Amino acid sequence: MPDSLEGSLLEVSLDDAYLVARLPGAHRTLSWGIVGGGLSESETVVWREVRNRDLGPSVDPVALLSESLSQTGFPDAVGLLTSAPLADYGSATETMGGIVATCIATVGLANALTTGDPPDARPKKFGTINLLVWVSEGLSEAATIEALSIATEARTLAVLSARVPSRVSGNPATGTGTDCIVIASPLSASGATYAGKHTVIGSLIGQVCLRAMEQGIDNWRRRTDHG
Repeated sequence: MPDSLEGSLLEVSLDDAYLVARLPGAHRTLSWGIVGGGLSESETVVWREVRNRDLGPSVDPVALLSESLSQTGFPDAVGLLTSAPLADYGSATETMGGIVATCIATVGLANALTTGDPPDARPKKFGTINLLVWVSEGLSEAATIEALSIATEARTLAVLSARVPSRVSGNPATGTGTDCIVIASPLSASGATYAGKHTVIGSLIGQVCLRAMEQGIDNWRRRTDHG
C-alpha cells in the first residue's frame, strides 16, 4: 500500500487487470460510472484496465465490464474502465478535524479535451481520468452532489495547471472525453449538510484530488514522454 494511503480506511489492491478499492462497509456512492452509476450503494469500486482492441465497434462496454465484475466476485461494485496502466495510479490521504479523505486517481490524457469541443471529434488515442473520492463522514444527498462538484473542480485545475492542450482545438484541456468521478461516503441517517469550499470536507476533497491528480499526470508524462 503506498505511503499516501496511510491513515485511510480504504483497502486498495492491484491484481492483473484490476484495481480494487474496498470501502469500509456499505457506502452511498454517486458517479456516472458505466456500471453502478448514479446515486447508489456499494462496498467496492473496481477499475478494469483495457486496450483499444478490447473495445472494438461491436463491443458493448457495459456488458463487458458487468461480466468482468461478476467473474471477479464484485457484481455490485461501481465499475470503471481505463486504458491507463493501473500500477501508475496516484493517491492521497488527508485528515482534518477528525475527518479523513482519500483520492485514488488513474490518469490518461491522450484524449484530452476542452469543455465545449465538438462532440463528434473522434480521438486517435483513448485516455481517461477516473477518480474515487472517499470521505469518512456521512454526506447528505445534497452534500454528495456538492462534493462531486469540488472533486470536478480539482480535476480540472490539475489538468489546466499541467498545461495539457485539447487534442481537437488546441485550447487548454479541462479533462478528457471519458472522465468519471466517484464520491463515496458512509451511509448515515444524518450526514453532513454541506461539502463546499468553506467546509472541512470540501477542503479535504480539494487537497487530496489535486495531489492524486498531480501524481497521475506525472506518471502519464513519464510513460508517454510528454515532458
